[in-house]
Amino acid sequence: MTQYKHIFNELSSADGIILRQTKLVIPTALQRRVVKLAHEGHQGIFKTKALLRTKVYFPGIDRLTEDVVKQCIACQANTRERNYEPLQMNELPAGPWQNLSVDFCGPFPNGEYLLCLMDDFSRFCFAEVLHSTSARAVIPVLDRILSAVGNIKQLKSDNGPPFQSQEFANFVNYYGFHHKRIAPVWPQANGEIERFVKTLSKSLRAAVVEGKCFKQHLHSFLRAYRSTPQSTTGKSPAELLYGTPRPFLTRLPEMQNDDQSTPLQDAARETDRLKKEKMKQYADRKNNAKSSRLRLGDKVLVQKPRANKLSSFYDPHPYIVTRINGSMITATRENHEITRNSSHFKKVDTGSPPSPPTASANEEAEEDFDEMELAPIRPQAAPPEQRVPAQTPERRYPERQRRAPLRLRYFVLR
Repeated sequence: MTQYKHIFNELSSADGIILRQTKLVIPTALQRRVVKLAHEGHQGIFKTKALLRTKVYFPGIDRLTEDVVKQCIACQANTRERNYEPLQMNELPAGPWQNLSVDFCGPFPNGEYLLCLMDDFSRFCFAEVLHSTSARAVIPVLDRILSAVGNIKQLKSDNGPPFQSQEFANFVNYYGFHHKRIAPVWPQANGEIERFVKTLSKSLRAAVVEGKCFKQHLHSFLRAYRSTPQSTTGKSPAELLYGTPRPFLTRLPEMQNDDQSTPLQDAARETDRLKKEKMKQYADRKNNAKSSRLRLGDKVLVQKPRANKLSSFYDPHPYIVTRINGSMITATRENHEITRNSSHFKKVDTGSPPSPPTASANEEAEEDFDEMELAPIRPQAAPPEQRVPAQTPERRYPERQRRAPLRLRYFVLR
């Protein structure tokens, strides 16, 4: 009952129902049910509180409302949350043609695709026309390129159908390189080749606008791309791949410059490091990136593609985090396992039930009540020279100005 002391003059009863002014005073057993009724429309915390305050009253109404709304799975599944982890920049490989990245461009109107292959050190690229994305069509093209340039140490790809087949696994074992697959539905992990595909697509669309054959224009694009200095290394892909100071010759006239002040690869590696550091700082600051706080055993929701405007952003059926590999998170639900980047997961807020007020809190409330009621008839304070400094207890809330209610101004309280 001490929770109602500060409003006891506002309480009344009608037909056995306790009221505070015109609002129903809800007993403890029904408080959570009332809040859930107010949240039936799945409004936010602020709107739900506003609705409750017009109808009912009970102590701790704000705290209980926040707990109920935050624990609503339907609301959590339809509230978008953008959480970006800090960029994880890959170091430049030790030399050219060791680590490659592969991706597809297409399909085009005629049903064809382009298989794009890029050297992660030099950014030297290949683009081959394919009629299918099956492993049977991809393997001969890769075999021809590797036979011409040489074997590699690692190939990075997404999780497309050809790269998950047993035929491709046998091809990888035959050449003896490592096949690295990025997190599903997270193309940023293979950003270098993805950016190349975007640039290539724009150039091919421009060729179609000019009425050119895009297959013939592809060679012109590759010739220009391979001879243009990269923004991250400061050198052209052809120079870094072939390791010679001779520029990659194009149709443009030029003077050959043999002056080399520093080793080519060392200069490119230092420039690349500085550019990536600057890029990381900018991207992390722009995205307000923070490391993921997900832990093993956490209950999470997984972002899903939206089919229409009424589709939720997250799958409302929670998963449990079972494996963490850097920013790649694996979660399990019943017999289904899913692997995504950490930004695709949203931790479920399980909340905690409101704790009842403690005895010390009740005593403080009684003291505050007594001080508020007896304020008008306190005895006159002693002169300053006779006052004894009193030790004021440490308060857990801001000091406020207390005064007696106006309705008691004609009464003497004893």
